[in-house]
Amino acid sequence: MSFDKKNSDKQVDLYAYLEEDNTNVLETPKKVSSREKKLKILQNQLGMLQSQAQNGFLMGCAVGGMMGAIIGTWAAIKTRKLIVLPLSIVSSGGFFGFMMMCGSIIRTDTENIYSNNKSQYLQNNTVLDRSINKAFWEIKYAAKQDQQN
Repeated sequence: MSFDKKNSDKQVDLYAYLEEDNTNVLETPKKVSSREKKLKILQNQLGMLQSQAQNGFLMGCAVGGMMGAIIGTWAAIKTRKLIVLPLSIVSSGGFFGFMMMCGSIIRTDTENIYSNNKSQYLQNNTVLDRSINKAFWEIKYAAKQDQQN
């Protein structure tokens, strides 16, 4: 049963329509295995890593190209050869871009490790702080008891 002009004057059973035409809406979601979850996490991390590397390369090329333009202009004026200018821009831009790309990849990796270690550190420190705090008050209470006796 579908909704069209010829059935518009009749009373249409909505539940029958849902069961008949849109069975995928009423189905239970597919179970996902742990291997599929790990693969999805890995794909997300690789996508983030790729975007960070690309951003690092572009920023490095921009900064390296500017430095190459400054140094290349000086070298072109000094040697009176104009071909030195684009060679200097391209070579220094590519080199600095590669270095910035490597640095951004390393930085992306260490941020994830740091955030995981930080959460573990905070959890462990909370337990440590509680035990130190408890020991402090036990010692202080024992000292007060000794003073009263």
